[in-house]
Amino acid sequence: TINTKRIQLLMLFQYFLKTKELQIRKFAPILESVLESGNGVVEVPSNEWETVPDIWRTCAQKFGDRVALVDPYHDPPTNTTYNQLEQEILNFCEGLRVIGLKPEEKIALFADNSCRWLVADQGTMATGAINVVRGTRSSVEELLHIYNHSESVALVVDDPQMYGRILETFDSQATVRFVILLWGEKSSIKSEAELQKPIYSYKEVMDLGKKSRTSLLDSKDASKSSFRFRP
Repeated sequence: TINTKRIQLLMLFQYFLKTKELQIRKFAPILESVLESGNGVVEVPSNEWETVPDIWRTCAQKFGDRVALVDPYHDPPTNTTYNQLEQEILNFCEGLRVIGLKPEEKIALFADNSCRWLVADQGTMATGAINVVRGTRSSVEELLHIYNHSESVALVVDDPQMYGRILETFDSQATVRFVILLWGEKSSIKSEAELQKPIYSYKEVMDLGKKSRTSLLDSKDASKSSFRFRP
């Protein structure tokens, strides 16, 4: 009947969407398993980790509100629990997807050790992209060589001062899809229109990721409650 065919097509479409989503999130399947569980409760034995970022799901389950990171050297000073760290990594990961980073692409992380460095590092790995890391004390020439030789497509840098130091050289000798600042604001940098590339603050990436994750979870809840058919 027409209704039977309609149901079959809708079920096939849902299967396609779910398969596509699983392919996108296969690079840290345990970490992102909350989207499959629907309720956020997923017990995962430690021996089932498939990638490094997967450990944060288990750590959040085991240690929850215990402090995972202490960073007193930046503004604001930060005490981050395991629960908070897991959510920040997930939001950063999803934010990278929203702004266009794809699995197996390379992204340069030129920054010094901090709580946000860890979030950026693990969030990038969770997308399936490849980190190209270096500290801020390297010369501009060395950073440019690392960026171009690695075939990186975008930049994550420590702060506006760091980006200002490499801006002129990278603007003329490298192709940069977008820039993310881990610390500080964009106000001291040339306009995005003048640079012809988007620049994101850490907070902007996190907000984009959180919004996208909320939308995905809401759509799953809606599909569970509204998957009904009328004769």
